[in-house]
Amino acid sequence: MKEESEIIENTQEEKIEQTIENIKNVDDGKTNDQLSKPVTVNNDEILNKNFDPAKELIEIRSLSPMTIFNNYQITPQPSIVELDKHSHGAELQEYLSELTGRHTVPNILVGSTESRGGADDFIKLHEQGILLDLLNQWGEKDLDVKKVETPSNS
Repeated sequence: MKEESEIIENTQEEKIEQTIENIKNVDDGKTNDQLSKPVTVNNDEILNKNFDPAKELIEIRSLSPMTIFNNYQITPQPSIVELDKHSHGAELQEYLSELTGRHTVPNILVGSTESRGGADDFIKLHEQGILLDLLNQWGEKDLDVKKVETPSNS
């Protein structure tokens, strides 16, 4: 007879495998309007604490083949260029490398053609509590960035 912990572990593994499979099957034909709409569960699910993060992730991932989890509201929405899907991605990456001195991606440009860094750089700036101010400074008057309040799980 299986112990309860083995049953729970197997069920969790099955949910993870199903989530990964569902994510792989995501339809990438969504519009920008669909991408900008937040996915939320209804209040009954929250009040009853029946929230299923695996289900929510599947819903979120169904909106686009790429998902960025973010703590900032950026207006206007940033452009994301997937160099591997761009018809001249290699040439564009080479030019960016010459222009910015950064040879790897992500290569984040804010407000100018100067590279502001990559993912590790932005994580450090966020952890130091200065990313928000820098984004607004770099974006001058063309970019508005606000910190999104992290939801309380209490």
